[in-house]
Formats: sequence, C-alpha cells, structure tokens
Amino acid sequence: MLISVRVKRPEGTKLFKRNDSRYVYHVVSSVYVPEKKYNRDVKKCIGKLCDDDSSFMWPNENFERYYPGIIARAAMLPEPPMLSDTLTIGTYAVLRHIANQEGLTRILENVYGAKDAGRIFDAMQYLITAQPASFVPGESFWRRRVTESGEPLSDAALRKLLKEAADEDKRHEMLREWQKAHSGNADMIYLGFIRAGCSGAGESAPAGWGSFEEDNLRPEINLALAVSGKEAVPLDWEACPGSIEDMNACAAMLQRISDCGCRNPGFLLDRECCAESVFRQLDDRGDDFIMRAREDMAFIRDLISEHAEKLKNDPSLFIAGHDVSGITARRSLFGRERCFHVYYDDVRGSLGRRQFQSRIAALKENLDSLVNTRLPENARLSEYAPWFQLEIAEIPEPEKQIGKDNGRDYSKDQKIRLLAGYALKEEAVRKKLDSYGFFCIVTAKEEDAGKVLDICRGQDSLAGFIRSISRSMDFETPAGCSIHAREALSGKLHLMFLSAILWQRLTEIGRRIQAETESPSGFAAPEIINDLEMIECSRASQNAYIRRYALTLRQKTVLKALGLSEQSIDREISSFTLKIAGNPAVS
Repeated sequence: MLISVRVKRPEGTKLFKRNDSRYVYHVVSSVYVPEKKYNRDVKKCIGKLCDDDSSFMWPNENFERYYPGIIARAAMLPEPPMLSDTLTIGTYAVLRHIANQEGLTRILENVYGAKDAGRIFDAMQYLITAQPASFVPGESFWRRRVTESGEPLSDAALRKLLKEAADEDKRHEMLREWQKAHSGNADMIYLGFIRAGCSGAGESAPAGWGSFEEDNLRPEINLALAVSGKEAVPLDWEACPGSIEDMNACAAMLQRISDCGCRNPGFLLDRECCAESVFRQLDDRGDDFIMRAREDMAFIRDLISEHAEKLKNDPSLFIAGHDVSGITARRSLFGRERCFHVYYDDVRGSLGRRQFQSRIAALKENLDSLVNTRLPENARLSEYAPWFQLEIAEIPEPEKQIGKDNGRDYSKDQKIRLLAGYALKEEAVRKKLDSYGFFCIVTAKEEDAGKVLDICRGQDSLAGFIRSISRSMDFETPAGCSIHAREALSGKLHLMFLSAILWQRLTEIGRRIQAETESPSGFAAPEIINDLEMIECSRASQNAYIRRYALTLRQKTVLKALGLSEQSIDREISSFTLKIAGNPAVS
C-alpha cells in the first residue's frame, strides 16, 4: 500500500517497469550464481516512481524499514495533541462512580465549585494510581488518561488547587458536610494516629513535631484520622504536633465530630502507645479506646500463655472472615479493669517460626566459623546472647608475637579472646517459637473479639495507603509546591485524606468480591487498580475515542460488584468525547 507522501528517490535503488508503471526497488543483497557466472540481486519493492518527476517516488510500508525517518520529515507531521491516542479509562470510571455514590462529588462541587472539584478528583486519581511517584505528576501521566477536567492538570492549576484545598474555611465546610452524610450511620467513631514522614520539610514543620528515628532531620507528621467503626470510612483529619500521640491534640476534631451529631468518639491506638501514661490520660478523659498491646510486656506474655492452648485447639473460638481464633478476658491494668482480646493466627505463626528458625540456623553457622578463632576487640556478640550460651576463653598471646610489631609492644602476659564453644538456649528458643502467631488488643469496654478485629484491620488498610503516599511526598517539586509553603502541606494532606476515602471503598469492595467468589487470587485494592488500569480507549477519529477490546473476567467482576458493566465504560468514553469536543488542543 502506497503512502500519500512524496519522497526523494534514494540513490542506488533500481527501477522495474510493470503495467506501464515504474516501481522502485531497494537492493538488499547480492548472491553469486556459479552456473550463470554472475551476481543476482535480492531486491525489495519500496514504492512507485512519480510520473511527473523521476527523481521522486511514492513510498510503501517497506520504505521506512530501509530508509527510516525520511517519510516523517517529508510528511511534516503535526504537533502531538494534548491527549494521547490511547487513554486509560477504567480507574477513572470506577473512582468517579464511587465518588458519586458516596456523595463526595456533590460535596466537593458545593464547596469548591465544579471546575476545582474536577481538578481535585483528578489529583485523587493520581495519588491512588501512582503512589510510588513524586506528588507532582509528569505530563506523561495526564496525557495518557481520561480526566474529569478533560485536559492535563498544569503546574499553575496544581498550585491553585493546593491553595484551594488548604483553605481552612472550605476544608472545614467540606468535612462538616461529609461527616453529616456518613457519621450518622456509625455506632462509634474512632480516632487513630498515623505517622507520615515528609522529607525536606525544613522550617515549615510546626514546632514540637517529632522526627524519624533513622534520620532526626526528617520531620514527622502525626496525622490524627477519624474513621467510622467497622467500615473505617475516613471522616476527618488533623495534623498533630509531638512525636508521640496526644489525645488532647484532637480536641478540635472531636468538637467538629460532636457538632455533626456523633456522641460516641473513641481512640484507636498503636502498640507504641501501650504505656501507663497513655492509659491514665484515656481514663481521665473517659473516652472509649481500642489499643494494640505490646506482646513483650510481661503482663501480656502471661495472658497469652494462659490462653494459648485453648486458642490453638478450640474450634469454637475461630473467627470467620479473619481466619484467626480469638478469646476475650477481663483483667485489671493500671488501676482499672479492661478487656483483653487475645488472638492466634496459625498462618502468621508458622511463617514467623520459619523465619526465626532460619535466623537461628544462620547465627549457628556464624558461630561455627568463629569457634577457636581470635575474636576481634569490637566483636558484636549481643545478637547471639539471647539464644546461645557462649564460652569465651582467654589465652596468652603466642610467643612469636611477643616483642615489637608495627610499633606496638607486646608482653608475655598479653591475652587474646577465643570462642571456645557455644550451646543453644533451648528453653529461650522454645518460648520464642511458642509466642509466634499471638497478638493482643485492649479495649476500654466489653466488645466482641471479631468486631474489634474488623475495626483494627480496616484502619490498618487505611494507614498502609496513607503511609505509602506520604513516603513519596517529598514536597520539593518543580511546580513550586514545596512543603516550605505551609498551605501546600495542608493542601496535600487534605488531598491525601480525600484519596483515602476512595481507597477504603475499593478495599471494602475487594473483600466482598473475595468472600462472594471464593477466588484463590486476591482482590486487594492495588490488584483492583492494576486490573482497571488496563481498560483503555483509543482515538478512532479526530476527536472521538472508542473501546477496542473486550474486558477480562476480573475486570467484569470488579465492575459487577459496583453495579457497573461494559456499557457503563462505553458511556463514560462517550461522555468524555463530548467533553473534549471543540477543544483544538486535544485533537
């Protein structure tokens, strides 16, 4: 097939006439024919000679193979359009459906206006689909996907967006509207703390904010997050000062939630808070709480030992949906009776025991190589001490090293240390192996062990998503949105909170699909996003997109769980085509 572009006929090509037309051939190689005693050319047709000028030709598809780039230069190709010829549509369609279903789209439009609400949604889509990347996406991200605004988000638009999202009055208005719509269905609102690190925070970090242990120069944000009970729907957020959790720092957020009609706030705390001072603070406030206990506390170790055998062998204690066994016991701690929920996860226990035994085997191998050898002065034996009884011997320095050596004086009473032998501390190892798979959660009042686990694991999914985003938020971006601007920090945290709403809904959908289909392959939120990212539409004409390929079974399963179908995707594509119609930059 000829290409409608005239190009100069390359030198060295040959012409052959056929049916009153002359065709141009490229000589690929030359083969010697012995019986004929001459060379025979191996040729490939690359086009047709122009009738009006024998120095020009009409190329075909083979021409580009042998003379690359000439057609593109001769054709004077147009500038690329604003949007790529192939766009990702699946993630956009599903997230937009969730936002509409939850009423989030309406609330954002009421507070920020339709245009900025669309840009906020696009930023949320970015945070969900590109967590490992920098906060400010490159042009390639926007160019290859369907957006609510219908065009890529420019640096200037992003700066304006962050400013709008950081506006305190608008942020609180949006949160009030969101809480009114969702907190009424919750029997309890829990406030949890999530540590989110921001590199390069510099002087903009509020005084008193903590630091990461591995790098004291990296400020740490303690993000207080309010979520509804079992569903773990994010309801409110607050950036809190201090390197440890402080319940009093959440006073403003507690007041906002109370104003929306919720009278049952509580605290959801990590094991780092399991200390007497924190319990005293909670008791003084009289608030409900759920706290992960530290298994290294002697009190918790004894509690686990007391119930270990029953948890391992009593089938009536199995909690369906979590694949663990659980039991509740009431005990007094720091002057007040509390509920302790002890759980056993045999899968996690088996994995932990296997890893620990591998570690013991590696330590033993190292010790074997050290036996009867001189120990360096700085030898680190502390990692061996908990599990091995080490026999260290001191012997005189060998005679050949007595005297001066490299300027150092030795005497006959100089001693050297040797590892003479070792023995495994079997009792310590056995206790450690027996402890794997157990964990404990403390609550202020009587609660069902399964319900407590529902709340904690819902928060775990949310915390994992927020930490994943925060690790990538270096806030030092070429768009001028660095964390040195306090409003940029507030704006980004608010966008992160809004993204977490959609993420948690995806997580809930994945769990429901897993339970209904009993599929061996997972439907976690990241896996759902991967499936949706492969639903694409392609440019069919100048300014129209269509879907060219059928959906996979997994994609159909996800869409069905949301009440969507292939036709829903096609309608979104048609809607997007109408949205960009008449925009010359897109075509």
